Amino acid sequence: MYELGDVNNLGQATEGALEDTLKTMAFDVHVVASPDEAQQVPGASYVLVPTVQRFEEHNEGITTFSPFIETLVVQWKVTDAKRNVVLLDTVLASATGKLGNNFIAAGRAQDIENKMLDDLRIKSTTLLQPVLVAK
Repeated sequence: MYELGDVNNLGQATEGALEDTLKTMAFDVHVVASPDEAQQVPGASYVLVPTVQRFEEHNEGITTFSPFIETLVVQWKVTDAKRNVVLLDTVLASATGKLGNNFIAAGRAQDIENKMLDDLRIKSTTLLQPVLVAK
């Protein structure tokens, strides 16, 4: 994950969260640049391709003390070793919090993002585990 003050890199944060999700399910995970490259990993049973479909962040009011919402939609495509699609579904993760004043807003924004990524981990695990463990 990145440090406070760094540019918010959604791809980097999401990759880390999703990789951790698979590792907590006791899978050997290899992060590669493309699905074609993944097919070359010896002994790979599945290729998982998460794609960020939508990311939104918005305030529900006119002040920073109004609810601030982050929403992330990730599409999971899972193919087996023969390239058959065994799962194509989406996960919607979200979190709400209040940013507060300028002195605390960055830290609170990070907390909201972390809650959203936790929601993504939980929902992705619920979606993927039945498919990946069924083998």
